[in-house]
Amino acid sequence: MKVFLASTWFQLCWFLAVLGTYQWQWVTLILTLATLFYCWRTQASSLKNIGVIVSAGLVLDTLNKQFSIFIFPTQWLPTWLLCLWVLFSWYAYQLKPILYRFPKIYVSLVGGFGGTASYFAGYKLQAVEFGFNTSTTLAILFLEWCLIMLLILKVYGHEKLEKKLETETD
Repeated sequence: MKVFLASTWFQLCWFLAVLGTYQWQWVTLILTLATLFYCWRTQASSLKNIGVIVSAGLVLDTLNKQFSIFIFPTQWLPTWLLCLWVLFSWYAYQLKPILYRFPKIYVSLVGGFGGTASYFAGYKLQAVEFGFNTSTTLAILFLEWCLIMLLILKVYGHEKLEKKLETETD
């Protein structure tokens, strides 16, 4: 039930961010802050690892913008996209019990397709423009998202290892 609720919340926020982009980004920001507050109240220890994934995602999308893979009408990454990285990183943390049931390569490939599909949907909904042809951009995004998923498994798996070591030393 927890994963279902997290999935519903993430999808609601994603649609609001992508459909509302600049006009509703303040609503997306409020929902993101509410998510972080909830996380702080229920899983405060997860915030550090979530921050690592958010940072990696923002660096990646900043590079995508700098190399004109993505084109936005703003000088910096838009607020709604920053919010989506926070929300996605929180959501991926909620999916940990599912992600670790499968081999890393499968999780990476499925995440590669899912991340790519998310940006393609954003492109189709006119939230982002691609600087290269669609095929090239999607290929780049697929590789990036496969790597992001491996990073998520490493960062969130490291937490699992830390907890295991703590219980062994007690």
